[in-house]
Amino acid sequence: MKHSIIVALDEHNQEKFDDVLSQLDPGLCMVKIGSVSFNSLGRECVLKAANKGFDIFLDLKLHDIPNTVKKSIDGLVNLPIKMMTVHASGGQKMLEESVAATINTDIKIFGPSIGKSRISKKFLDKLNKEFDEKSKSKKIDYSS
Repeated sequence: MKHSIIVALDEHNQEKFDDVLSQLDPGLCMVKIGSVSFNSLGRECVLKAANKGFDIFLDLKLHDIPNTVKKSIDGLVNLPIKMMTVHASGGQKMLEESVAATINTDIKIFGPSIGKSRISKKFLDKLNKEFDEKSKSKKIDYSS
């Protein structure tokens, strides 16, 4: 990844989106366009940011049956995006279909699994204990 700073553009109003975008430098940061902006402003917000020279992180956290997620990504790969998210709780097949949809692109797929701001440390401790006991898999990191 070229940039270590990613700035979220979570605006549903075109003027506010444009105002925030105009204050950023594409040489210093990448922009994250999430569902708020994408669903409100459409593909144009991605194209507008890319035309100003920004690398794009499309953070939609897609989650559905595998074929639907694959078709959704098929419809997004022609956009100038560098990274995108699918929700890991969609399961292995959905994740495999997501990767398959980006196979001939440079798009990186990320799969967040749990929004840590929505869950308590007590709950994560319980999950980590269960992971240790059942699968010996990597623990969830909830450190800041």
